[in-house]
Amino acid sequence: MKKVLLGSSALVAAGLFAVPAAAQLELTISGSVDVNFGVVDENGEFEINGIPVDRRDYGGRTDVTLNFNTVATADNGLRYGSRINIDDSDDNVSDAFEFDESGNPILEAAAANNATTFSIDEAWLFLSGSFGEVRLGDKEGVAPNFRLTIPTVGGGAADGDWTNYVGVSRPDTGTGFRLGDNDSTRITYFFEWEGLTAGASYAPASGDSLLNSTNQCRVTDGDVELGVLICSEFEDQFDVGANYTLDFDGGSVIVAATYLTADSVDPDIHDIEGVSLGAQVSYDAFTVGGFYVNSFDSGRRIGTTTSDFERWGVGATYQVGDWGFGINYLGVNDNNGEDGWAAGGGVAYNIAPGLQAYADLVFFEDEEPVDGDGRDDGTVFLAGITASF
Repeated sequence: MKKVLLGSSALVAAGLFAVPAAAQLELTISGSVDVNFGVVDENGEFEINGIPVDRRDYGGRTDVTLNFNTVATADNGLRYGSRINIDDSDDNVSDAFEFDESGNPILEAAAANNATTFSIDEAWLFLSGSFGEVRLGDKEGVAPNFRLTIPTVGGGAADGDWTNYVGVSRPDTGTGFRLGDNDSTRITYFFEWEGLTAGASYAPASGDSLLNSTNQCRVTDGDVELGVLICSEFEDQFDVGANYTLDFDGGSVIVAATYLTADSVDPDIHDIEGVSLGAQVSYDAFTVGGFYVNSFDSGRRIGTTTSDFERWGVGATYQVGDWGFGINYLGVNDNNGEDGWAAGGGVAYNIAPGLQAYADLVFFEDEEPVDGDGRDDGTVFLAGITASF
């Protein structure tokens, strides 16, 4: 992958920022632009407050990621640096029009609602050496870093963007914990020994990051309205995780386990807790893997009937030349005891270095009711292209 490389002296000359004269930080800029178009065939009826609403069964989507990485090595061998990750935030942008008293759309409002904004998703620095690596800042904990999920190609099929095209109801499948997989401000430590990689992380408040990290208030009652003030609902989050890799002639085996916990500040709400297990085997051009994640009753109100929130999945890929093929399956059993699943297949082709085209076909079913009888099932087909730099 080609990077844009700038020395610290060039940055200072450009007037972008000042650094100490002795610093030798180098900056690499990387990222990607992904565009896909999809069509969906759903059997459920889309409703808002009980009123049937027509919804287009095709559309498009663009995702942009930009990373700024700095790294340097001190005379004593200490490596240090930082990363800032910027993502587009169109997931949180409404595409609804606003109307005047005559029922005519307000175009200015529509344009503003459809605007795409960028936000800092992660910002952290690191120190590494023979002692391992320490990370400080806004970053997910150890659990997402060590958790094994499923092998995928291209758009990811069942673990991809298909959910963006579903309008009625979709299963809450995924590869992570129900709560706790966030970019909180934390301290993280990693180390490696032989084939073992392990680590631990701590965040004072789960979910506190960047601009709201200085708000030390607690929400001790979930019904309290605090206006624009953002308070922590969970605190003292600890993650631990490890994976072990065994190489053999022609392939490898990886096994992994993680655990996460955080305290609820509301005595009527369950603490966050989760455990994950995963394994992956690669041989020649084939890779097969699976995982199991249990979030128990994290974040649920104490005294209510609840089931463990469980997710699982399996997948397989095959690489031949510039072509990649994959199939996978994801399942979920939520806290209400309702099941859902998604299964699909995908193909990817490397057109040129940093340029890949892909296509996915996904089948899904969701048992969870939405607006009454909201059970849904259907099929999504999408195709896209990704440019990485």
